[in-house]
Amino acid sequence: MRPLNPLALSALVALLFGSCLQSDRPIADATASDATDATDATAPCDDDDDDDRYCVDNTTLQVCRGGRWVIEPCPSGLVCLDRGSPTCTSVAGQSDCRSMLDCVMRCYAISNHDETRNRCVVACYVDGTTEAQRELLALTGCLDDASCGSDLGCVGQHCRGPLAECYYAGHGGRSCREILNCQSGCASDTCKQSCASEGSFTAQSNLAMLELCVLTECGLMATTACRDRAEAGTCRPYHQACVGADL
Repeated sequence: MRPLNPLALSALVALLFGSCLQSDRPIADATASDATDATDATAPCDDDDDDDRYCVDNTTLQVCRGGRWVIEPCPSGLVCLDRGSPTCTSVAGQSDCRSMLDCVMRCYAISNHDETRNRCVVACYVDGTTEAQRELLALTGCLDDASCGSDLGCVGQHCRGPLAECYYAGHGGRSCREILNCQSGCASDTCKQSCASEGSFTAQSNLAMLELCVLTECGLMATTACRDRAEAGTCRPYHQACVGADL
């Protein structure tokens, strides 16, 4: 199986367990599942580090108090973010999940410096709506659970559903082939997204894998020529799955 371009996937995986939000957090002797409230302690910490804090994952804060690391799950509806000082906070912007994905991928394209990249990713995340943040975390969680690494085939086998949920809003009855026919008459991305939103869940799942494959071949600013080459070459199986399906 051809490996997926790291640009298209490492940006997603970096969000897992808050690694993109706090990359130098300590590893405690216990996990969030071992703690039921803020009084449950884990590994010792240095008294000089009192009140140091880290995002264990997107919903859990770890704080040094009295020489012990304390696990503090974020209240329902809040996420753990590091914007100078890690904290559980309510954040929501206006971007949909696909826009967040594109934003995160640009972060990885423009910088190899971890700190710069991480700040960029946090900005992308907090700019998403609450629903978009949920969809993106569902996708990255699926990728982690399936241990997809950089395998595009694994994404297609295990996570095409969450990918489609992130990519498209709403469902209809169009087949994947009908979506492509609709998009062929579009002059804007908005029009293409409108066509995709009228597809069935199966159609959207197939289309999402085709678009992800094209992304790995052509990047975010794919030209028509590059897309055509990709669909006739490396991405042909995904293109055939789309145009050959009745759902």
